[in-house]
Amino acid sequence: MKPDFALSLSFDGIGLLLRGSEGWLRVGAVSLHVEDLTAELADLRRAALGLRPGGFVTKLVIPDAQIRYLTLETGEVDARTRQRMIRHALDGATPYSVEDLVYDWSADGSTTHVAAVARETLDEAEAFALEHRFNPVCFVAVPQQRGFATEVFFGETAAAAEFLPEGSRVERDARAMEVTGDAPPPAMNAAPDGGEADDDPPASSGPEPETLPGFRSRRATHGPSSEASETGAQVVKTPRISAQAAPTFVSRRGAPRRLALPPVALVKP
Repeated sequence: MKPDFALSLSFDGIGLLLRGSEGWLRVGAVSLHVEDLTAELADLRRAALGLRPGGFVTKLVIPDAQIRYLTLETGEVDARTRQRMIRHALDGATPYSVEDLVYDWSADGSTTHVAAVARETLDEAEAFALEHRFNPVCFVAVPQQRGFATEVFFGETAAAAEFLPEGSRVERDARAMEVTGDAPPPAMNAAPDGGEADDDPPASSGPEPETLPGFRSRRATHGPSSEASETGAQVVKTPRISAQAAPTFVSRRGAPRRLALPPVALVKP
């Protein structure tokens, strides 16, 4: 299945996109500087429920600043050899060992395009999205002029099985996301008690489409596919990339949560 919504998480703010027939549509955005971030995110979630009353799931969009992109001249080699060459190229290309990264790649003849991210970045993104009930099922990125033939896909979240129909897996989109307009106004149906509309059942899959950027959980596992094909997501676990003071997120439980998206430590000049 393919998620109908995408949640873009960054230091600037949080945006929600809806899958459309020609691309992705803006549902809304929340600045990190609002007085009550939790309440604003609850409104954003209600907007999603207004557009998909039966429930929804999201893909989490990781910003380019958190991703190390490489372009390698590998030659036209088999998948096993290509994987070995990718791992060799990533060794020393980031502050972390290859074993601490999640990466995806796309082959274009003799050229291989690689995108790598720290697992803790993905973990924090997932934890944040779960806390605010956006039902995250996978991680993607929007490769701006990076040579990828499809969207960058870092695999499923650790919690994906909780939100997907039994036996279902997340499919990557054939094209990177492209924002083409604004979503229609949602039907804002509040629950009778004034709370949010119900819990979200497993969500739908959407038609084939398109891109934007976004986050990490404290869970130990993710589910990116380790199968190697002409485009292959490969899991290789990941730690936090850097220790920079980050904006504070207020959790629904009352304790402040710090956004742990590292700055740009993966990107070397």
